[in-house]
Amino acid sequence: LDTGELVDRKTDVFSTPRAAYIDEAGIVWVCGASSYLYRYDPVAKTGEKFDIPAGTFPNANSFNAFGLTGDGQGNLYFGTYNIAYLGKFDTKTKTFSRVSEHLYATPEDGKGADTNRAGDAGVIVKDGYAYLGADGDVNNDGVVTHQILKIELSTGNIVDYVDISGRLNSSYLDEMALVGDVLLASSEKATNGSIAVDISGTEMKLLDIDTGGGEFLLSLHHPYENTAAMENYPPNVQLCKEKLLPLGIDFKQADGNGKTHLARLSQNVDKTW
Repeated sequence: LDTGELVDRKTDVFSTPRAAYIDEAGIVWVCGASSYLYRYDPVAKTGEKFDIPAGTFPNANSFNAFGLTGDGQGNLYFGTYNIAYLGKFDTKTKTFSRVSEHLYATPEDGKGADTNRAGDAGVIVKDGYAYLGADGDVNNDGVVTHQILKIELSTGNIVDYVDISGRLNSSYLDEMALVGDVLLASSEKATNGSIAVDISGTEMKLLDIDTGGGEFLLSLHHPYENTAAMENYPPNVQLCKEKLLPLGIDFKQADGNGKTHLARLSQNVDKTW
């Protein structure tokens, strides 16, 4: 990193890498298309490829693995496409398993959208839970579905979620990071602002950045006591004060630094939480 000099490379060992993770021992792990996980030891300069056995993720043929991360205890976690699962690799036993069944965040809503990809933006593991984006097809309302899921690792159950369908002008969520206890999510294609989620409590708290007049935020029907919003355009600020504050939504004026993606999100979050 100091010189920018290329000191080592591995070629022709895997195709279409989607994510990389460096574990606590300094081992580099890569996952991607063609159902594989690759381990590289930069000290020994040795690599090993692990193919995900057929049937590990039912009906997910020729899937991609996304959003690789670890829990510091020898377990790696990743999302999948073309059917959304949360997968696990035990680095000690060198075995794959699925943590979750096929991920549907809102099977009861009747909107008819299938969830076909998970973890594009990354998978975050913290305190026994995994947080990841799940993206689906266009639902019956004509909106591409996006959810941020909280999954209990011991059971594979979805214990909470934030539905942000329609917030991103994109087919998938492509940025996610954890700053303290705040999960920051966005898309480079988004023109409708960005989302932050406070995960410090048992229930996920939603922050809508650049909320406009709050119309979209209210359409999400997230519990008002767990909802916050920011806006800087003066007419909308006044509208939000009149519309959102009486509902119990925590609203504050943003700093006006322009389009807010991950680089700016972390600067704005502490003004609300």
